Amino acid sequence: MQSKLVHSLPVSSSKVDIPVHAPPFNNISTNTYTKVLQTSGHSSSFTNRSITNKKDLSKKSQRRPIVIDGCNVAYHHGRHDMFSAQGLKVVYDEFISKGWQSSEIHIFVKPSGMTEADRELCDSLEKIGVLHWTPKRRVGHHQFTSDDDDMILEYARKKGGVIVTRDQYRDSYDRCPEFKEVIEKRLIQFNFINDDVIFPRDPLGKSGPSLEQFLRF
Repeated sequence: MQSKLVHSLPVSSSKVDIPVHAPPFNNISTNTYTKVLQTSGHSSSFTNRSITNKKDLSKKSQRRPIVIDGCNVAYHHGRHDMFSAQGLKVVYDEFISKGWQSSEIHIFVKPSGMTEADRELCDSLEKIGVLHWTPKRRVGHHQFTSDDDDMILEYARKKGGVIVTRDQYRDSYDRCPEFKEVIEKRLIQFNFINDDVIFPRDPLGKSGPSLEQFLRF
């Protein structure tokens, strides 16, 4: 059994001293085996693989972050005529009712004209860390407004999030190859019926995942 242990260890250019009375492999603890690997300079890859596997297992079936295209959702709730912050609250409440935490829901809104009531509702969502205004600034006579679509797509890409929107992001799809996977596989459309929001049960079509599967890693 001792010779089997010696032959199973990685070969190193430096000399590795194995204890004469080494215990059988089946009885070696992970810590002991890791220490033996350290003497041969192979512990980092072993440890990194273990950590990666644990992360993958722990992430499996977890809820994906919800990224809400604020302006798109608000204008759809306002029947394309006006910004309606109530639509943002409706979508937010829907995911809260499905088990998501506030920290898992993010609404991106480009500063634009809205009523005082809409602004108050947006401010209340901002105070709890859910709503994020995309950058806009003025220098002299010039105003600079950042592309809110790019910020939405980038956050969803980095966090593995699902984007609630009716936008197709055609410009971003052609211009930014890094966003293609998100646009192809992680957009969820919706319909408002008064103050109810409805999501398709098959976001990627009949041959794709169910809504429950789609919303999880």
